[in-house]
Amino acid sequence: MRKQYYIVVLIIVFYQMVAIGTANADNIPFVLSSLTKANTIGQFPITYPNPCSESSILYIKSDVVSHLKVDLFDSRGKLVSEIFNDNTQEGVIYQFEVSAKNLEDGLYYFNIRSGNENIRKTLEVKR
Repeated sequence: MRKQYYIVVLIIVFYQMVAIGTANADNIPFVLSSLTKANTIGQFPITYPNPCSESSILYIKSDVVSHLKVDLFDSRGKLVSEIFNDNTQEGVIYQFEVSAKNLEDGLYYFNIRSGNENIRKTLEVKR
């Protein structure tokens, strides 16, 4: 629990650095190395750890009130799991823990849909 708290604090600090324009490649903590380009969902999604062997946490920040759907697909495009399918609140960081215990080694894809945005985020399972 304490480790997750520190990760969330780092994410919030980094998001604030991006908002005021002080974030650059030299001051990005290693846990935020999977950051994507800005979009309507925010500076997220972030997966940590990635690659993973037991589980990974997907962080998504909702900048607007909208419907959010998060699915996990394998490399062949087969749906592995529906992770979330509900409305979001503005300014909330959503955290989803994904167990990799029953997943084979390889690449998986989060398909994240919010409003008209569709974002794909990879997750590597490696033991």
